[in-house]
Amino acid sequence: MQKNNIDQIQWLRGIAAISVVFTHLTAKAFSVGMTEFSFTRGSIGVDIFFIISGFIMMYVCDRKEYNFTSFLKNRAIRILPLHYLFLFPLVIVYLLKPSIINSNSIGTFFWESFALIPVKKEGYEYLNPVVWTLCYEFLFYSIFASFLFLKNIYFISIGTITMIVSFVTLGAFYQGENEFIVGLTDSISLEFCFGILLYLLFKIDKLSVNPIIFLVIAIATYFLLYKLSLPRFIKDGIPSVFLFVSLVNINNLKIKWLEILGDISYEVYLCHIIVLSGTYVLLSKIGFHNLTVYYVIAFSSILIVGFLMKKLFSDKVNVLLRKMTHTKLKVKSM
Repeated sequence: MQKNNIDQIQWLRGIAAISVVFTHLTAKAFSVGMTEFSFTRGSIGVDIFFIISGFIMMYVCDRKEYNFTSFLKNRAIRILPLHYLFLFPLVIVYLLKPSIINSNSIGTFFWESFALIPVKKEGYEYLNPVVWTLCYEFLFYSIFASFLFLKNIYFISIGTITMIVSFVTLGAFYQGENEFIVGLTDSISLEFCFGILLYLLFKIDKLSVNPIIFLVIAIATYFLLYKLSLPRFIKDGIPSVFLFVSLVNINNLKIKWLEILGDISYEVYLCHIIVLSGTYVLLSKIGFHNLTVYYVIAFSSILIVGFLMKKLFSDKVNVLLRKMTHTKLKVKSM
């Protein structure tokens, strides 16, 4: 893997987003009786996202000096505006007719959706069901930022990994049902540690491998671990690690559509549940119940909305907020 070339991570983001979208597209069609097929394994896209986050946060902070405040402010500017843009309409719908939101769930995490608190309770969902992943992202950001005062990237990584492993270990012994403790100690957080470790290997030039071999291993472990009763960070995390290593070792190749997809992956991910649900309702109202029509229109609409939100909202708001809250960052010597 070339140190000056991590463009392939955009491909990974695109692949991750599409795999999650396809999972929810088929799940919706299955739930309303349009098909007997439901593809659940696309949820691995979330695990890929978490590993990417661990890697990228290390990559960024190894090149520029951040403190706790500047780091979290930087992440908040990128993530929160779009989150709240989609959240407020859902709040209005929830207050007017709660049964419409998460109709297949027992209850809804209302305040937790605003505060991005990682909580877990059987049968409960966030207002926007995909927001649970943002909660874990911000948990990781907060832990990671807490160790930035150490300055040295190795010390930062040791501190972050130690705290995450401590939380997960606590969760392994916890027998209670407190949704906050259960959420805080979920072992899926270990996937951020995978990303951290991958960066440390990258930093010392130990991440260069044959991409074809690792792609084969990724596919093999994806299917071999599928039927085993294992924690998610193993079942989906391990194949994601191999896929990550495989793709970032592909050099001198440009796949423009994957780069574009990676660029709008956050917008696609955050909007897709809302868009596909709205598409189904609209098609039902006008009498269309064809599975292919639903897939084509819903998928196309998700990509279009994601692209428009990126260009017309996210990019413009991010530039504005960065100007308003500008923090000068000192570039580190490598």
